Amino acid sequence: MNLETTHIDDIIEAMQDGFLQIDENWNIIKVNQHQERLSGINRSESIGKNVWDVFPEATKLALYDFFNDALNNKIAKKFEEHHPKYDLWIEVSVSPTNTGGIIVIFRDITAKKNFDLKHLESEKNFIQLADSMPQIVWTADPDGLINYYNQRWYEYTGFEKNEGGDASWVDILHPEDLQYCKDTWYNAVKTGEAYSIKYRFKDRLNPGNYRWFLGKALPVIDACGNIKKWFGTCTDINELTISQDAFKISESQIRFLADVLPQQVWTAMPNGDLDYVNKRTIDFYGKNFNDIIGSGWQTNIHPDDLPLCLESWQHSLETGTPHQLEMRIKNAEEQYIWHLAKAEPYVVNNNVVKWFGTCTDIAIQKKNEQLKDDFISIASHELKSPLTPIKGYLQLLQKIIVSDSKASTYVIKSLENVYKLEVLVNDLDTSKINADNVIFNKAVFRFDFMLENCLENFAQENSTHKIKLKNCPPVVVTADALKIQQVLVNCISNAIKYSPNANEVVVDVNETETELIVNITDFGIGIAKENLDKLFDRFYRVEDTSMKFKGMGLGLYISSEIIKKHQGKFWVNSILHEGTTISFSLPL
Repeated sequence: MNLETTHIDDIIEAMQDGFLQIDENWNIIKVNQHQERLSGINRSESIGKNVWDVFPEATKLALYDFFNDALNNKIAKKFEEHHPKYDLWIEVSVSPTNTGGIIVIFRDITAKKNFDLKHLESEKNFIQLADSMPQIVWTADPDGLINYYNQRWYEYTGFEKNEGGDASWVDILHPEDLQYCKDTWYNAVKTGEAYSIKYRFKDRLNPGNYRWFLGKALPVIDACGNIKKWFGTCTDINELTISQDAFKISESQIRFLADVLPQQVWTAMPNGDLDYVNKRTIDFYGKNFNDIIGSGWQTNIHPDDLPLCLESWQHSLETGTPHQLEMRIKNAEEQYIWHLAKAEPYVVNNNVVKWFGTCTDIAIQKKNEQLKDDFISIASHELKSPLTPIKGYLQLLQKIIVSDSKASTYVIKSLENVYKLEVLVNDLDTSKINADNVIFNKAVFRFDFMLENCLENFAQENSTHKIKLKNCPPVVVTADALKIQQVLVNCISNAIKYSPNANEVVVDVNETETELIVNITDFGIGIAKENLDKLFDRFYRVEDTSMKFKGMGLGLYISSEIIKKHQGKFWVNSILHEGTTISFSLPL
């Protein structure tokens, strides 16, 4: 018996809970070491003493009544109590003994209580956060049974709290989405993989209609790799889905349109790599789509054109300016065909996000230009024939007529115009300009003197317009005086021709540190913005004016080429129906 008692004492002493034995007179007869730690009272100070004397503050706690029930009424009790003196939460088990006393087991559950309180607070915070979210939020048990919906769910469905139970979502799914949605969710629960799917829920506010949602769920995994819980959301993506579907239809239509266009159509990424070409491009190259996109198109550019093509394209990529260039592209039959390449940047928030481009076959245009060049070259040659004897006869007259007579003045003026005509006839041969064969006789001269002489001639020959010189500083330039005079004559003649209802042309000359800038302004019909960049093309005539105003479309082309050969710039600004300003600059 003593051995058995010893074993029992050892077990009581080894317990991780507090142990207290009280006799029928409320005297403490046994205390283990864990109870000493819980109470902070040495067992030598409590054994043999009345429990209420040792723990007087306990008389004010609920355990006082429980102890009395257990002792007097032989009723076992188990309860939780917060002990204010030690700030502990204690789980108390009270059991009556056969000898008339009671045994009390004290278990410190402070940590558990604190965890439960924190968990409860965390859960409250989660619910508060979930109810404030625009999405439907839900949680599920590890086996997939949904145990919580946020307020948004009940607002959307019109259900009462907990109505429909775990499977209430099944009742509002579109019939076509039901099986796929169930299979996907059950597979996620089985495998522990994240869940993501699109489906349609009934639209309570629009009976008979459904709205698209994106459902997502993630499992919470414990340290052992087991799923503790599922957290999920349902996000309304109805408008986005409809927009995407419309975009797909629109994109399909755009690609169809691109495929039926007569031009090669392509798009490129911001770095210049092609990421789309239409069917016409593929057919022309005779290659696969993947062989053309990226930088594959470069292998079909004529070797003589490729360096300038890449340089021009790179400049556009770096500056974001539109790209335009004529070049030869090799077709499926290994023939090089002239094309006009154009590209415009698509800009979002000041950044180029895409390039849209075309390559238009201009072989016929090039052939026609060559035919015109050949014709004008022949015409130029034929015009020189009568000019030569005219110039000769005038030179003879100059020798015969007295130098100070009025007739001599007329002969000199006539010779000057013959010389100008001779220059113009020579310049008509545009093939020389294209081949850089035009000879420039550059010399130093006073620009203002040359301009005044030019305007004087216009004053004598023109009766419809007053040529107003707004400003012209005395300035010396180094250039071919006859060629620059030819540019002035072309520009002023254009200004007069295209302002039939006006009576004035303004010439304004300004000088900077590096260049001389000349502006010739008329108040005529003007030019539409979309036609401005074509004005310097050979033989170009604006369609609306070609029948009203005669000409070959060479004046501005020749003028711009002359200025370029002088390392100057040539440009036009115009407002339709208000007038045009033709400008050029010469370096100083």
